[in-house]
Amino acid sequence: SAPTPTEPPQPTPTFTVTPSPAPVQLDESYDNDTYGISIGYPSGWVIEETYEPGESWTIKILSSASESYVEIIGQHAPDVTLKQFVSARIGLDEQYMERNRVPIKDMPGYFSEGKHVFTENSIKIVMFLKDEWAIHAAFVVGGPQDEPTLDLMRDSFKLKIP
Repeated sequence: SAPTPTEPPQPTPTFTVTPSPAPVQLDESYDNDTYGISIGYPSGWVIEETYEPGESWTIKILSSASESYVEIIGQHAPDVTLKQFVSARIGLDEQYMERNRVPIKDMPGYFSEGKHVFTENSIKIVMFLKDEWAIHAAFVVGGPQDEPTLDLMRDSFKLKIP
């Protein structure tokens, strides 16, 4: 009798799931008692500080592996209201497109979410007044793998009330 034809083995379908990027540990801390702020950041990120005493200061925390960064800027603004500061900060930034803005619980400030007009990278901004200073912190995603880390950094960003 003739051999019975056998079906060739069919490949088993496989499904690949792309895991969400895991946040990196925030194992370093930046504390500035002069301006009353603190923030956690991953080791390997670089800090740059610029001061113009009595006028403004900038703290940049840059990823060493991507284009992501956090920029915290304080400007001496004794007569500015929170509303004036927020509308100037968002309204004058031509590279930022805001999607959403909400008041921050526990402090006089706002949290804004949006994206860079050209790169479409996610940007989140925290804005508040402290004493005579208008302070904003921009969390700029340079690569999608960094978004969870920047969210953790934003959550760790604290205003120290003396």
